[in-house]
Formats: sequence, structure tokens, C-alpha cells
Amino acid sequence: MTDNPNAGMRTAWAKRSVNWLKRAPEAASPDDYYNQLVIGAAGIAPGDKVLDLASGTGEPAISIAQAVGDNGAVVACDFSPEMLSGARPRAHNLGLDQVQFAVADMETLPYPDGAFDALTCRFGLMFPSDRVRAASEARRVLRPSAKAAFVVWGPLQDNPLHEKIAATVCEFFGEPIPAKPPLRNVLGGDGALSDVLRAAGFADVTERAVRETRNVEADAAFWRDRILRNHFDRYQTLDENGQAALEDAVEGAFAPYRDGGTYRLMQHVKLGVGIAPG
Repeated sequence: MTDNPNAGMRTAWAKRSVNWLKRAPEAASPDDYYNQLVIGAAGIAPGDKVLDLASGTGEPAISIAQAVGDNGAVVACDFSPEMLSGARPRAHNLGLDQVQFAVADMETLPYPDGAFDALTCRFGLMFPSDRVRAASEARRVLRPSAKAAFVVWGPLQDNPLHEKIAATVCEFFGEPIPAKPPLRNVLGGDGALSDVLRAAGFADVTERAVRETRNVEADAAFWRDRILRNHFDRYQTLDENGQAALEDAVEGAFAPYRDGGTYRLMQHVKLGVGIAPG
């Protein structure tokens, strides 16, 4: 047995990274919306030293590095070295020498108290086994009065890109749709994120829903990356005809969202901000 309750999650992300890395950007982010959301909410300014948790392939660490400039510093931290391997070449390609990389569990961060001017976490706080402990560590490594900004997915039913793909894959393979939402959405309910931040000792906690409609070109198989990232084990059991049939089923599930030459898909996330007391 392992003493690390997150070891299983680490193994899962190592496996998922194979397909994730194939589709990671090579330089700047092609979709910077949520990156800029947390950068603004955390009050990041040129010259700041920032810790980005659950950086994965570099979101939002790469954008943060551009915001803090040459006199700042960013630590891109993730507990999956495989995922971080996608962020390193991006920083190199952009000449961002101010980005450092660290493999660490967000529940036990290897940094002294008050080491950072700001902290961000984009779509990561849902995954640790003890989310309050992870948020407490985030608070601990911030200097007094510094801000932390967290973005998590809202309710599954408000994010059709996730909901429709997951349901269609289950139906295609004759599996029941899980009664519980996936871990991705565990902090999606109103107040769930702010409750974690307050329990972790943050002051002046705020939480707000961010809803937007994303327009996707109708001729783009925008769902394919999601299938390959999240359902690859089942997808690879299919032959070429079976894979095509699954993609046809997913495309049909999104037909109600088509508006002429685009799909109009709502996304709902929660933005939580807390201030390190002191």
C-alpha cells in the first residue's frame, strides 16, 4: 500500500498525459480566456513571484510568465512530471527564462511560508484527496495580503461539452451513466469553492460564477480531443469503423447546439479568490 492518497491520481494523469501532450500548444496559449481570468483575479503584476498549481502543460503558467516579465518569476508546479514535460518546451520556444518547474503534491508544498506574491490554480483544486489541506498550503506559501485565485468547473449540466460526451460514450458502450458527477465538477455547486477557501484560512473570500458561450466552428471535430483525453481506454478498443460510429454519435449529441456554421456551447466555471491574512 502507499502512504500517499494521491498516488492513484498521479498514476492516472501519467497515463492521460500521453494523449494530452500530443495536443498541447507549442508556445502561447491559443485560448487565453481562463488564464487571463486568474491573472487578473490574483492581482498579478510585473516583477511578481507567482506559484501556479496544477500547471499541467503550462496553463496558465506561460501566460503568467508573460505578465510578470523578465523581472518576475513563475513556478509551474504539478504532481505529474509527464504533464509538465509539455510546459517546458513552450517556455523555451517563447524565451521565458523566468519560468521554473517543480514536481510536487499541492497538499505538501516544498516552499517556506510567505514565499510568493500571488498564487493561481486553474482547474486543479478539485483533484487532491484533501482539498482543504491543499488550499491551506496555498495560503501558507503566500506573503501576507497576497491573493490566490482558483478556477474550477461549475455543475456538469451547465457544461455540455463535458456532459454530452460523457453521456454519449456511456450509452455507446452500453454502460449506465454514473449517478455522481465526475471529480472534475465536485466543487461546482454554489459556495463549495468558497467553503474550502474559508476552511483553509483565507480571508475576504469571494466566489462568483462565470458563464460564457463559446462559439466553435461547425466543421471542427471539437469533441475528438476530449474523447482521446478522457475516454482513450475505451476508444482504443474500437476498430476504425467503431471509432467513426462513436464520433458520429457524439456529433449527433451536439446537434441541438448547432447554429448555422457554429456550435454555441455554454461553459460555467467558478472563480474563487482569497487573501492570505496577516
